[in-house]
Amino acid sequence: MIPTVGRTVLYVMPTGHLHAGEIRPAVVVRAWAKTPDASLNLNVFIDPANDAPLVGNDQCSVVFDPTGIAPRSWHWPPRANGVGFTPDAAVNGAN
Repeated sequence: MIPTVGRTVLYVMPTGHLHAGEIRPAVVVRAWAKTPDASLNLNVFIDPANDAPLVGNDQCSVVFDPTGIAPRSWHWPPRANGVGFTPDAAVNGAN
């Protein structure tokens, strides 16, 4: 699957943050390539009461991590039909 503007992805909170490693939803603002593993500019939906002090919710040049665990990375959410996220399929464009 190719990330495009407006798509929802998941963002892993950065190292050094109180909630490092936790997942937040994000919307793609810009994709830097038309590939499944493109770096993205994201607008992250933070929890304002608990995620401060994340410096804004705009994150630039966020890299794809098929494992979904690397800090300050993005990955695809699990499918709504009950099929789990499959990192290999995401890299190959099948998710």
